[in-house]
Amino acid sequence: RHADGLALMLKTAISHDWQSSNSAPALGIDTNHALPVALRIKKAMQAADEAATRGVRFIINDAAHLEARNNRLELVRVLEKGLRNRDIGVAYQPKIDLASGRIVGAETLIRWRPDGREFVNPQDLVLAAEAGDRINELTLVVLETALVDGKQAIALDPRFKLAVNMSAKSLSDTHLLFDIMTMLGRYDFPPENLTLELTETAKLEDDRIAPQVAALKARGIGLSIDDFGTGQSNLEYIEKLPSSELKIDKRFVQHMATSEESRAVVRATIEIAHSLGKIVVAEGVEDLDVAASLRAMGCDQAQGYLFSRAIPMPELLAMMGGGRAALNA
Repeated sequence: RHADGLALMLKTAISHDWQSSNSAPALGIDTNHALPVALRIKKAMQAADEAATRGVRFIINDAAHLEARNNRLELVRVLEKGLRNRDIGVAYQPKIDLASGRIVGAETLIRWRPDGREFVNPQDLVLAAEAGDRINELTLVVLETALVDGKQAIALDPRFKLAVNMSAKSLSDTHLLFDIMTMLGRYDFPPENLTLELTETAKLEDDRIAPQVAALKARGIGLSIDDFGTGQSNLEYIEKLPSSELKIDKRFVQHMATSEESRAVVRATIEIAHSLGKIVVAEGVEDLDVAASLRAMGCDQAQGYLFSRAIPMPELLAMMGGGRAALNA
């Protein structure tokens, strides 16, 4: 608490050449009193550098920080091994057509137990990949596994849509489109059966991204705005991004049962998206009454624990092949 207060106090406007600029210092603090002062100063400076790199106000170099740093280093090691062996585990959460209860697609999610150990937190893995500039490589490894598995689902239902998450900032890589199209050709996967769910849409301001987005759409690949209503995923991007799908963030969906405001937001989002010809998917559906409300509002699809967790492809194929309705509301 004291460190946070000190950081805020030091954030002042500094006058330089008659111009005012905001100063946001990064602090490093070492708590090991048993070390020599010179070494503690060095460790505090290293912590300050790390705070500046990570964009946080301060870092306290204590046992908890050391453990967290070691965990991050271990995660980077595990990630590099997984990428080298092209062995990143995935699972698929079904997307349900609310009108019929039929499985119409699935979102590919990282569900990975490296070397048979405990599951890796997907968000931590993505952050490690971004920090090491390996996010595009991770995306392509996940995509490759998904395309191989997805061909089996398409054999059961030619209309099946396979969704893969992608950071919008990855689209600034001009080689990415070539890599994706090459992979689609290698596995004879129809582009129209693939949807890229774009996250971090703030990065869409990058001038290099617009041509990439247009090229993906021209080749028949679907684009989805993920986690709509949070962060930078806002109304502006519905207008600017040539997407075919919009996913309502789960926090709005899960509050529908208790919040009239959330219901109003969801209803308005569905109406706006439909007026622009987009499919609407509700994320995080866990309650039968919420599913019924979404269907009454005209929401097209939903996914969440009410229907299924993320499951291996053989289980998904069994659900599809069994022909059982996923929604009986």
